[in-house]
Amino acid sequence: MRVSQIDLNPLPRLTGLQPPLCSTLDDLANEGTENYTASNESEVDALASVIIHETRQPLTAIATTANACIRWLSRDDVDVSHVSKMLETIAMIAHQTSEMMDRARFMFVDKPHKLETIPVSQLLGDVIIASSDRCVATGIEIELIPVGQSVMVQGDKEQLRQVLLNLVANAIEAIEGSSSSHRTIELECKLEEKWLTLRVRDTGCGISPSIRGKIFDRSYSTKSGGMGIGLFICQLIVGFHRGTITARNRAPYGAEFDVKLPISPIYCD
Repeated sequence: MRVSQIDLNPLPRLTGLQPPLCSTLDDLANEGTENYTASNESEVDALASVIIHETRQPLTAIATTANACIRWLSRDDVDVSHVSKMLETIAMIAHQTSEMMDRARFMFVDKPHKLETIPVSQLLGDVIIASSDRCVATGIEIELIPVGQSVMVQGDKEQLRQVLLNLVANAIEAIEGSSSSHRTIELECKLEEKWLTLRVRDTGCGISPSIRGKIFDRSYSTKSGGMGIGLFICQLIVGFHRGTITARNRAPYGAEFDVKLPISPIYCD
């Protein structure tokens, strides 16, 4: 029996995504329905493009590994243990890709997008807890520099959490790729009038000049395996929250990303 090679066909265009968070903002009624519809369709189209981009690399890896399995199985002296390891790799990649799609579906499709008042200290605490195991495993210290008072922001908590988790994951990778003996990530809060800046600062290799102008492009990914929600989706999410995200290098080494969000008028004393 002859087993054919696996061909990875172009991925289909994704459809059916629901309107993003900006549809729930109180000031949306003042923007005009026609302008919002055009903007919303553009954002959904961009999101679909990113999901396609983020899944292509793992699907290519699955096809490549499966083809290797086929070649091994066609040999007279089949090493079952080696083939088993390759099949485990396929299962792992498929599981990671499924998790990424589940996160995207939860954030943008299944979950109703409702504004809630979020304590910033709680949001950052969740991010540190979720990132701590990987930081410990890689010998990286993660620190929180809180704002002097309790502050609230309004938005989708899971979306904002994913943005910060992505920035921390990028910081970990940057530190792992550098030769610096200082292995630290700082999460800092800065309050400026009606705006809150959440800053993720690392001591890694910094942002290369060759990619500095395109890290937020929809076709660019910082993840070698194509996983995660990506900086372009981070920018979309922050934009949905009427905020901005910027990046720059810091002296003498490392980089910092600023997420600037409007604060809620509600404070916790």
